[in-house]
Amino acid sequence: MKAYKQKNIKEHNQDLLIELLKQNVSPMTKRQLSEQSHLSVVTINKLIPEIVQNNIFIELDTPFETGGRHAIAYKFNERRKLVLINQFIENEKKMVVNFYVVDLLGNIIEKESLSSITLAAFLASVSNLKAKFPEISIVLSGIPGVEVDKELRIMDFIPFRNLDLNAEITKKIAIDSFIENDINAATFGYSSESKHILAGVYFPESFPPGAALIINQHIFRGYNNLSGEIKHLPNLKYTNFPLKTSELNSILTETLQSILAMYDPHEIILYIPENWLSHIEKELIIKYLSEVFSYNVFPKITISQEFSQNYLNGLIKLGLEKITQKE
Repeated sequence: MKAYKQKNIKEHNQDLLIELLKQNVSPMTKRQLSEQSHLSVVTINKLIPEIVQNNIFIELDTPFETGGRHAIAYKFNERRKLVLINQFIENEKKMVVNFYVVDLLGNIIEKESLSSITLAAFLASVSNLKAKFPEISIVLSGIPGVEVDKELRIMDFIPFRNLDLNAEITKKIAIDSFIENDINAATFGYSSESKHILAGVYFPESFPPGAALIINQHIFRGYNNLSGEIKHLPNLKYTNFPLKTSELNSILTETLQSILAMYDPHEIILYIPENWLSHIEKELIIKYLSEVFSYNVFPKITISQEFSQNYLNGLIKLGLEKITQKE
């Protein structure tokens, strides 16, 4: 069994206490932390001061009464660092940006929207939010496209195409900035099982579709971030968008067949516009595909209109991962 070095033991125990308070809604005393962590009060007395000094725990001004005695209680400081999420998304056939300021527990504490998007207006919103919330430590932008060699080489919103968006943001507010593809984020936001292969396919109403692959809770992006650019599939390469209703079932069937053949996922989450639902013959599509893949191991296919929420959830999860990695 591997032995911890002294420093590692200390960090391990601090991480244990931090996770306890993150998961606990109510403040906790040293005695309560000891009972739940199985660390001695003596050990906790040595660990707490440094955690408080680093602003990770807040020591409450008003002592909590425990069995007739007073004891100082601690809570996790979820606003010690914040994440700024910029979500580019289609809304009523038009691109908008939704801005979210998120705390370390994933709570949204501020939301703004921008419908008339220019680079100047976008950067002004980012700058204003950073001024209002100085604790913002990273920026994560979700985009309907792909960043290649630091530029948005693929981008549904044409005015931002070929832009080095991260560089523009960093130049404006001088903090780390990252970019994630929208369907990658949405599929990641939907995923929950750690040891599964999940494929996501997104057909926006007015733009070409995209796909994503989550393997054991990790996004597969490919060598150049181009994995999932299914608009280059033979059945989609010369297709015009928006799709005609008469094309929907054949296009969806051929696209799903390609995903199944390439990735063999345990589940496919298919995001389509709500007004397509009455035109989709899901049972016939599944019947055809199950006959093509006649191995008695057919995956679950889920049709969803929760793209926007899953997309946001995924960006929040990724943003919190990024901020944790920085620490």
